Amino acid sequence: MSVIKVTWRGDEVKSMVHAAERSALAETADASVRRAKSSHPSWKSVTGEAEGSIRTMGIEDKGGQLRARFGSTLPYFIFLEIGARGRSGDSTLRRAADVEGGHLRERIAKAIR
Repeated sequence: MSVIKVTWRGDEVKSMVHAAERSALAETADASVRRAKSSHPSWKSVTGEAEGSIRTMGIEDKGGQLRARFGSTLPYFIFLEIGARGRSGDSTLRRAADVEGGHLRERIAKAIR
């Protein structure tokens, strides 16, 4: 009879995957910020204040679930995003999140390698 010895490395693998997810989320948030700053077709930056206010807002870990946040710190940015007084917004932040979020899986895979 042969004996096969197995070394359990599940916790190590779990830790590697968690680190890869965190890295990929940070990269995705940064890419979303860059995209939002460079693509806002329905409003023009005059002072640079609106573009400059777009930034990452950290990564939260709630019960093992990670969440990256980005957005604007300007109170009036919501009007650029969703519109007001008969002017439509251009969903700058949402569009950036949609496009860059679509690359999250490949970023996680790249970070694991």
